[in-house]
Amino acid sequence: DDMALDLAGLLKAIGGALRWLLPLVFIVAASVFLVLQFVPSKYKGEARVLIESKDSDYPGTTRGVEEERAVLDNEGVASQVQLLKSADLARRVAKRLDLASIAEFEAHSGAGIVSDALVMLGISRDPARISPEERVLKVFYENLDIYRLEGSRVIAVDFSAQDPELAAAVANTILDEYISLQSSAKRKTTEFATTSLEPQIENLKAEVQAARKAVEDFRAHADL
Repeated sequence: DDMALDLAGLLKAIGGALRWLLPLVFIVAASVFLVLQFVPSKYKGEARVLIESKDSDYPGTTRGVEEERAVLDNEGVASQVQLLKSADLARRVAKRLDLASIAEFEAHSGAGIVSDALVMLGISRDPARISPEERVLKVFYENLDIYRLEGSRVIAVDFSAQDPELAAAVANTILDEYISLQSSAKRKTTEFATTSLEPQIENLKAEVQAARKAVEDFRAHADL
């Protein structure tokens, strides 16, 4: 019935617990320190790209207000983030940097008793049946983070790797390939527009030639 706190008894209990608590804390800390010595360091490469509006691809035309808004609004920037995460872009980066030849991208860490049991139960896929490209993409996406910087039209591309130069190279190559794909799409659009305008250009050339001939005939007839 007495709810008074026995401070001396409490301190005595804590002192008695310290005899096994301190060694336990020391053992856990030493174990964590030893385990971390075998964990490879990882470096993060960062790259940024600004989504901005440019002139229309068609000669002599300008973007409308709605088209501008579609490029620069939240949905437009989010769409560009999804393009940066596309598997096609990832394959281009992997091929350009030959990621399959780098040990870090072999992705064999799933082998073991637990993994074998999951494969036998049909829960997990057999690592031996996974193609090298799939393994590379698996590691690629595990270390990739692409997001939009809050309150801006800037997209951040972060990639982590054991080699700092590799981390930077992958982040930069992702943006290089992304810009290359965008430029290629614009070139195709421009070529299509040029092809569509060729009949009109030919008609205008014929009209110009007819007009010149008419002028020459008039000058000759008027003795000018």
